[in-house]
Amino acid sequence: MSMRSIATHADLPPWVSWSDYITAIHHLGEVAGGAPGVAAAMRATLDTSYSQLRGLAGFFSGPIPFFAFVTHQLNVEIVPGAVGRIDMLGPRTLRARYRIDPSLVPSRLYLEGTQTLIELFPTHYGMPEARVEVVALDDREAEFVAEFPDGKPKVKWGTYLAPSPTASLTQREQEVLQLVCEGLTNAEIAAALGTAASTVKTQISSILAKMNVANRTELAALASRRD
Repeated sequence: MSMRSIATHADLPPWVSWSDYITAIHHLGEVAGGAPGVAAAMRATLDTSYSQLRGLAGFFSGPIPFFAFVTHQLNVEIVPGAVGRIDMLGPRTLRARYRIDPSLVPSRLYLEGTQTLIELFPTHYGMPEARVEVVALDDREAEFVAEFPDGKPKVKWGTYLAPSPTASLTQREQEVLQLVCEGLTNAEIAAALGTAASTVKTQISSILAKMNVANRTELAALASRRD
């Protein structure tokens, strides 16, 4: 595949600002403690932040063709300020190169985050992370060599991975849900978590609304189908 022409600032939709996007990434980096913190945050929010991307995974026969689609097609639509391409070096090894338009704000942190995305990519298929070697990396260009894991993806061709029904729940709501599934009453859940029964009642109402079910029985049945 040939590398698509890099989008210029004039090509960006009027409601998208590359500068604002990069500013937000760098604010995240400041809060998280730099690139390692951003990578940790990306891993911690896999079920929520990447649920739609993960939902597309089942339309591809494996992580490498899906990654090629995201790099060559989807990424240039979502993030038109950066262009990328991949080249296969072997059955499971590929080279990925990314470049930020010279007319736009540079960001090494954005490219470091891209490395983490590559590492995480096989996990959309229930596989271990890819091993990524940094060949070159500065504030405008990056080159990585990635070795994707061997083995059969847990997601089969044609399977649509819907977002986890519990993806939008808070950590405490996840804890309450687990105890609901174990058959505990509101009072028992409150005692187990050291909180008030009225608080538990409110949390269960929130869980029911988020998971779009009418009662605890439906809630437990739906939760049993979690990823």
